[in-house]
Amino acid sequence: MLSNWQPPSIGTESRKRVRIEFIEPGESDFLETFGAERVAIPGVTASFAVNIDSDDRNRLELSYDVIGRSARVRWIKDSTLLVDIFREQVYRISVDRSGIIRIATSGIDLKGELTVEVYPIRISDVSLTR
Repeated sequence: MLSNWQPPSIGTESRKRVRIEFIEPGESDFLETFGAERVAIPGVTASFAVNIDSDDRNRLELSYDVIGRSARVRWIKDSTLLVDIFREQVYRISVDRSGIIRIATSGIDLKGELTVEVYPIRISDVSLTR
């Protein structure tokens, strides 16, 4: 008999939030790869900015906040802002020696990677639901 049967509880299982370490490039990675220095943002704890000249007309600005787990990429061409992308829930920023910056994000329902090629500038953004 099915008299003891109960429907499965939907939505009652709590999803465990695991705090993932924020992984960032070493101080010399930006300098060695792009010739750009990582600079602390004045007045803000654990926040940094990197300005990278791709060529005479194109510049990338990367800023990130380790505590806030966020990052922003801006592409400026001839003093005109072309792209301004802001990401939260960042857990990793990496620099590939071939001139690529990767910003990985992970939330409860969404995971993604923003890829920025510097020479020449190309930006791709992938987000996947879980």
